[in-house]
Amino acid sequence: MNTTNQLSNHFKFATFLFSSALTVGLGVAQAREHSTAAHLLWPAVSASNLSVGAFPDPRDLRRVIVSLPKREVRLLLSDPHFAEGLFEVREWDYVFNFLTGRGQEYQTCQYKVLFDDKMRVSSTHWRDQSCADYLNEQPKVVPTVTPVARLITLNTTGLFKFAGSSLKDLNAKGRSDLENTAKSIAGARAKINSVHVVGHADRLGVQSNNMALSLQRAATVRQYLVGLGVPMDKISIEGKGTSQPIVQCSNKLPREKLVACLAPNRRATALFEAEQSN
Repeated sequence: MNTTNQLSNHFKFATFLFSSALTVGLGVAQAREHSTAAHLLWPAVSASNLSVGAFPDPRDLRRVIVSLPKREVRLLLSDPHFAEGLFEVREWDYVFNFLTGRGQEYQTCQYKVLFDDKMRVSSTHWRDQSCADYLNEQPKVVPTVTPVARLITLNTTGLFKFAGSSLKDLNAKGRSDLENTAKSIAGARAKINSVHVVGHADRLGVQSNNMALSLQRAATVRQYLVGLGVPMDKISIEGKGTSQPIVQCSNKLPREKLVACLAPNRRATALFEAEQSN
């Protein structure tokens, strides 16, 4: 009789242990009302298994999509943060923290995953909808672009021959300076935004002719730069005539010496504006 009672007691105790384990395994969530997508129930944050919410990788949260198996959710987000159980329950709750970008300040957010009868994700929810913004892709940082202005003045030994404006009248030093400038910009992997070419003339001759001559010299420099690979639509030209001389020479000089003295005024300047990423 005692043996029978002992066996009966052992059976009752084993049944109690099994029931307790089953309750724990399925989660205490069965003891409360379940959430639906239309009627969400949120546990108190203080009831979480974590003293402080987790800091998730937003990329993992973005991977939690409808029809994703529960096991995949567990791999991405780990176990739920409340005593809801793991297997037969159809909702998991989490407490996540997100840095706000203001020092060490962070926002605590509650997140819920609902599963269908096949234990696949049916929907996901934030208690505070603003928390969803933390999942947005951060815009890529565009390198700061600093415009670099380079002023190249072509006036060594007289850029153009007297009364000349064609490419053959552009002296070798001038062509070399232009070519080196274009190459240095390309070598620095800089992008040319604009080139402004201004032609000039000396004071000898008729003023109206000198204005046209200065513009023709600017056009010649533009033609040469295009040949070096500078886009024509980036180049603007202007003629200043005799309005901006570099040197002043006495009219008492013999004609030949006066022409030589005024050579620096027969020039073209090219202002290159380019930008280069730091």
